[in-house]
Amino acid sequence: MHANSATEAAVNSDAAEKVASAKSAFALTAFLVLALGALYFPELSGRAHYFMSDHCFYFQPFLHYMGERLRQGELPLWNPYLYCGMSQIAVPSPGVFYPFTWLFALDYSQALALFMLCHQVIAGLGAFLLISSFRWGLAPAVLGAIAFAFCGYMFSLVINFTLPASAAWLPLLLWSLRSIATAEEAKRPHRVHQYTLIAAISWAMMIACGRPEISIPGSILAGSVMLIGWKQAIKNGALKWQIAVIVIAGLLNAPVVLPVVEWMRLSPRAHGLNLSQVMMWSACWYDWLCMVFVQPFGDLQELGNAFLPLVTTRPVFLPYVTSAYVGPFVATLAIWGLMDTTWRKRWLVAALLAISVVMTVGEYWPIAPFLVTHITVLSVFRYPIKWIIFPLLCLAICAARGLYCIERTAVNKWAVLLTASLWLVANLAGMAFLQAAKLNKSFPGVGVTLPPPAEMALALALLTGCALGIIACVMQQLPVRGYLSAKYTTRLYIVFAAATMLFCAARTAQMTTPENFFDHKPFLLGVWNQMRKEHPGPDRLLSFLFDPLHTPSDYEMSPGAPWTPSFYQYTREVLLPNTSVASDVPQTFGYEAAETGFYRAAVFDALHASAISLFARKDGDKKEVTGDLPLYRLCEATATHWLSTQEHKDDEAIPLLEADCFKKVFEDKKKNIRLYEVKDTMPRAYFTPYWKWIYDQSAVSDAVADAYDSNFDPACDTWINRKSTSGVVTQHIAADPYAPGLPNAPDKAVNDPQSPDADGARFLNYVPATVMVDQPEHVSISVIAKSPGFVVLTDHFYPGWQALVDGVPKLTYKCNLESRAVYVGPGSHLIEFNYEPDSLKTGLLLASIGGLFLLFLLGSALTPWTVRSLKRLAGQS
Repeated sequence: MHANSATEAAVNSDAAEKVASAKSAFALTAFLVLALGALYFPELSGRAHYFMSDHCFYFQPFLHYMGERLRQGELPLWNPYLYCGMSQIAVPSPGVFYPFTWLFALDYSQALALFMLCHQVIAGLGAFLLISSFRWGLAPAVLGAIAFAFCGYMFSLVINFTLPASAAWLPLLLWSLRSIATAEEAKRPHRVHQYTLIAAISWAMMIACGRPEISIPGSILAGSVMLIGWKQAIKNGALKWQIAVIVIAGLLNAPVVLPVVEWMRLSPRAHGLNLSQVMMWSACWYDWLCMVFVQPFGDLQELGNAFLPLVTTRPVFLPYVTSAYVGPFVATLAIWGLMDTTWRKRWLVAALLAISVVMTVGEYWPIAPFLVTHITVLSVFRYPIKWIIFPLLCLAICAARGLYCIERTAVNKWAVLLTASLWLVANLAGMAFLQAAKLNKSFPGVGVTLPPPAEMALALALLTGCALGIIACVMQQLPVRGYLSAKYTTRLYIVFAAATMLFCAARTAQMTTPENFFDHKPFLLGVWNQMRKEHPGPDRLLSFLFDPLHTPSDYEMSPGAPWTPSFYQYTREVLLPNTSVASDVPQTFGYEAAETGFYRAAVFDALHASAISLFARKDGDKKEVTGDLPLYRLCEATATHWLSTQEHKDDEAIPLLEADCFKKVFEDKKKNIRLYEVKDTMPRAYFTPYWKWIYDQSAVSDAVADAYDSNFDPACDTWINRKSTSGVVTQHIAADPYAPGLPNAPDKAVNDPQSPDADGARFLNYVPATVMVDQPEHVSISVIAKSPGFVVLTDHFYPGWQALVDGVPKLTYKCNLESRAVYVGPGSHLIEFNYEPDSLKTGLLLASIGGLFLLFLLGSALTPWTVRSLKRLAGQS
């Protein structure tokens, strides 16, 4: 009887603890939603709009296109507007298959604010659950959740929002992996299935965000958590479920990963990036300073900030992460937690902290450059500053432990002495900067000399932060001296920590504009539409603009508008790639998307050979100007009909392109824009009875670069790569691995013998074909061929494009730079190109298998609830 009562009491106690934990998690979630909703209210309500940097140049154009397709009920697999077409599913960020991306069917800024709010809530809830599993109590778990969800990384990277989104899933993943082992040891199979389900979804979401810089180190960290307890996991049977998590997450991510892997083999990164490109944004002294003190130098992403050269080795680049702020309270508590000698696993957190700091420092410490130099695959992880989220996670956990020590009034006295000393030293430094600023004397810094205004800004930030740090140290004495209970003291720490982080987030919020920035119709778009009516031809445009752009000094987005939004709107006025995507303007090139390495190199070789490029660089390069023929050949091979440049730079007129190849059709000196029509441009689709077999694609790029000496002219002959094919190979095709069943290249006349010109005129060996259907993933072409030959479509040759000739599968060959060619016989033909990549088909099949596993886990996890519900319906208690 007594034993039964004890068992019942234990069960009731366990149930009560679960209810209390659920209520705490719900209350925390409500607080996070309310606080973040207040901060993001201007964007959520449509009163403010994001526009800066990657919003303008990268995310908004792609998400506009993806949102339009999603609203039409279509998956945006292929993007026809950049690089003569590019795979959209090969772009990992923003990812087509990441569910939260679908929010962008809404207005961009509203969707982005909602996206950020959701992920910061996920980050906070995950951190709360993770720290709760350490059994440190409610207050430490709440503090850790707030420290991670409200850290500067989460707020400042709204400009590159898929990074914090990926990091947001990590605490939830770590918690669920730990919980699997706990539930299995307690012999609770339904709980095991619940945690396995959560872990698999969390891991899949972290990867699907498309940021390997976060997901791969995060996966290594998750794997390490499993390895630490592998013996116990084998003993209690949890290991099989942890392995199941890895398998299910991998299956679910197959549609995301396989197209990206397919592209990576062709991308510029496949051949490795140099060390400077990889280490471009490393965490410097200012980044670490901003972890504790509110950005002393203000918003460094605002154009014209005079302090920018003081804190970056590359002044022309804006900072990648403007703030990693956690504040003096979290920093103080983190030191106390890390110095708690009763915390046996602190060395694991300390090791993660040390490793992540060393990697985040990047070029400022020799270890990361050494590793990247000797392990070239690490070059994929560009910009070490992105990894600063891992030190922040460690600080959140250590701060929670520090608050746990306060609850027990067991803070290490040496830890208190250390933090108090650090704050006093920082305070003295602030006073020194203040005095130097008042005396108008420059202070020698680390590699830079700080001018008086910078000294004053640093002084104010240091003195304010130090005052808060000293308060944090003093508050620790309240329960020790009996002034306040430990319970209420911990609540004060939580309030102060949350208030300082929210204040920093509000004060340093990214600049927005009250006007709907992306509704403005670009100036060049109107010009381009008018020119197309007057000069019919292919629609493709090559924006040959300079970096940095020479923006008219009197340009204003609207009367009285600040310079920063005016500059970014000007970039859209001139249809700078990728801004053209949102205006449905197809471009020959692009910026930071699914480009291929060969095509990128060929384009830059042609551009750099032109007189304009040499004029624009002004880098002391004495290379002889080769003229604009290589640029013209590039335009021919890609069916580029329009080319835009600026009219002047640094008050110096930019040379005109050669009149033999390019016709100037528009110029506006005030807007600083010039538009050319490419003379005698090639059609987008054509038939040619003459071709030349090649076996190395570099032959084409070399011929374009050496256009004056080579005999390459797409209008005269088409160069077909006999080794480069894609598509379906049917059983009846001959066994020749290269161009099976096709004849050798025919002889042809390059010059017209009837021409009165002594040298002969070009003999144009092509016949324009008719594009019947032009959709992103399907293009059909009609042609009447009088002899055997190739039908050429000057869209991007890419794996996954399948060709049908009169309904019969045929091989597609890469031709000229990266166009597509299909062999046809004499007569009328219908040629169809369909983008049906095997990588996607295989990925969807694997994801379906993963989905079945998820359904099984979901059914098992809901079984107890389902049984209880059925019993209630049946009238059973």
